[in-house]
Amino acid sequence: MLDLARDRGYAVTGPQLARWHRAGLLPRPEQRSLGRGRGTQTVYPLGTRVQLLKLCEIHFGDRVKRLPHVGWQLWWEGYEVSFDLIRSFLQRIASSTDEELKNLLDTETKAISDEKWKELVEGSHTARLDKPVGGMRRRVGRDRMPTLMSIMLEVHTGLYQAFQIGAVEGLEEDDSDGRLVVEGFGLDWGGKDRQANEGSRIGEGLEITLGEGSKLFREHSMSEVADVATDQELLRSRDHVRLAHQAIQQLGAFAKEMPESEAAAFRDLSKDLRDTGPPEQALLVLAWTMWSLWGPPGTREMQDSHHEQLRQALDTIRGLGWIMANTRE
Repeated sequence: MLDLARDRGYAVTGPQLARWHRAGLLPRPEQRSLGRGRGTQTVYPLGTRVQLLKLCEIHFGDRVKRLPHVGWQLWWEGYEVSFDLIRSFLQRIASSTDEELKNLLDTETKAISDEKWKELVEGSHTARLDKPVGGMRRRVGRDRMPTLMSIMLEVHTGLYQAFQIGAVEGLEEDDSDGRLVVEGFGLDWGGKDRQANEGSRIGEGLEITLGEGSKLFREHSMSEVADVATDQELLRSRDHVRLAHQAIQQLGAFAKEMPESEAAAFRDLSKDLRDTGPPEQALLVLAWTMWSLWGPPGTREMQDSHHEQLRQALDTIRGLGWIMANTRE
């Protein structure tokens, strides 16, 4: 194993390899007897060599030093690692998130505190924002960013109450919460007519979803999700979320073949997803699991149906890319 890594240019030491084994980043080898007086042989499970090279790529190539983050990225990409490591990482992210959400609230009124409202909502107009949130501001504009920020904070603190304003006669824009979220997340691609029709329809459904999501956060915590979800439920959520990431990134790669309005939207979304790391991915897995555990009746079946439809669509997209590549040649 050490020779394999070194042959590929990775300076892995024996103690380092042993530490990775103890951390659960690699399958443990088995010691098999070669017979009386002939010693033993170290045998690694099938696929360990490929996993070691991927681990080295993440640790040395991408310069990810923290072993929990290395383990998460291996698991995210489908490799087998210790589930204790994954649960520990999820529980840490969940606990930190719960604490951050708790700190948003005034201890007496249980509403978002004046200090946090001024900092996060009013300040979102001009403050320097992290990349995904900064992309939202770019899409909705600085003037409407405080409204979008207030919606997101109220949903995650369990305070959101759906209030569908909708399109007003004489105004070109739908001013609903759902429509604003659609724009913020870059889901309003296509021409103006298509945006008006499909965006309004998505927005109306999203109003209900925002209210349901807020109810989930009001009744449950991220830590509860990490504690009660089974290994299989977490694996399922990972597969669902990761496939959605792959689909958007694949569409972003084909953006130059699309109409400009759609191309820009997919390029933005693809870039935002590339900027997400293990903590953001963990939150998405936890949120998806929360919906499957306690969402409205039929939620789990709907998630599975969407996942299968997306899988089929991604196969079609990949086939289309192969056809495009051959056509250009």
